[in-house]
Amino acid sequence: MRQGELLKLKWEDVDLERGSITIIQSKTLRRKTIAINEPARQALNWLQANRYGELLFMRPWGAPIGKVTVYDAFKRACGAVKIDDFRFHDLCIPSRLISSWRAWIWSLSEGIAWP
Repeated sequence: MRQGELLKLKWEDVDLERGSITIIQSKTLRRKTIAINEPARQALNWLQANRYGELLFMRPWGAPIGKVTVYDAFKRACGAVKIDDFRFHDLCIPSRLISSWRAWIWSLSEGIAWP
């Protein structure tokens, strides 16, 4: 999922019971359903319990979270789990996604520890 697609996610796009997120791809404008695993579901449950509006990623005062904030949080998350030379865009590549899962979850949950 691209960063812009992630930042535009609304709660209506998330189906926690079925374990999926549905998006309209920004490049192709096609509908895409993405399966979520249990750690991602737990992070989304936390986000939903602490939500501030219709978007998944919002500040407590209701403003959307921007790209710079995501960039900074992602860099801190990668540093926390000692992953170097890695960009947010690299998450689109499945083999690199596996190696960065802990950083991704940390970034999503803003510091919540996951096993």
